[in-house]
Amino acid sequence: MSILEINYDAGRSQKTYEHYVLSLYSAELPKYPNIIGEINLFLLSTDIIQRIRYINLKFDMLIELHKYIFSSDRNLPQNINKLSEENVLDTFNAVDYVTKPAIHYKYKLLTEELIFLIKQIFDNLVQISYIITNSEIFKETKIISIDNIGTLLSSKHKESIVHDIIFGSDIYGKDNTKYLEIINDLFNSQKHCVLNADSHQLISPEVPSILSYYAKHNNLNGKIYYHNHNAYHIMMGFQDNILRILKNQKRYIELV
Repeated sequence: MSILEINYDAGRSQKTYEHYVLSLYSAELPKYPNIIGEINLFLLSTDIIQRIRYINLKFDMLIELHKYIFSSDRNLPQNINKLSEENVLDTFNAVDYVTKPAIHYKYKLLTEELIFLIKQIFDNLVQISYIITNSEIFKETKIISIDNIGTLLSSKHKESIVHDIIFGSDIYGKDNTKYLEIINDLFNSQKHCVLNADSHQLISPEVPSILSYYAKHNNLNGKIYYHNHNAYHIMMGFQDNILRILKNQKRYIELV
């Protein structure tokens, strides 16, 4: 058994991160065609916008929770009050010990929620890309044959126009950081892998991080992947790839 560490790098400095650069409004989205009687792409895109805003909120919480965990004074009122409505930070008492998750589990599960939401948005963008590029087939079959990042990574679909829109090509903007591949593996690690629990006690003191161990298909005989990601870089990759894919979708609609 060997362990290979994976560190995502957004390809730009952490200092370039702007928290609300990605909030989006409906007018900024591609003008999706109306697939009459089947799927309302306007509602689906509105849902994506709201999820993006929710991810921004959750990342705010992660930053504050990280500060709180490594604070010399855990009773700092500004930390407690910021997130009291979300019930993330509470002063400790005996009841908390048996009724509420330990603080490092609050942190860990918050990172898992972030990755789940991020993966879900990219899967939605795959689904939309399939519908707009295969509208006639979809109307006839009522089947979205390519509906998630994992499916799109299979060799079967690497020559598809959906793959070009999501991952890029000579015509469509590319991502050279392998963000989507890493997010897909990180999501699978948190969702499926028994080794993920081994990372629950690990939190980087320097910067908010997202950590997980991953054995593909829970096969512990081969390589074990240790995902160790700066959460700011994960968020920057999220921003960059959302904007890139939306631009690619717009380009496709303009070309057809």
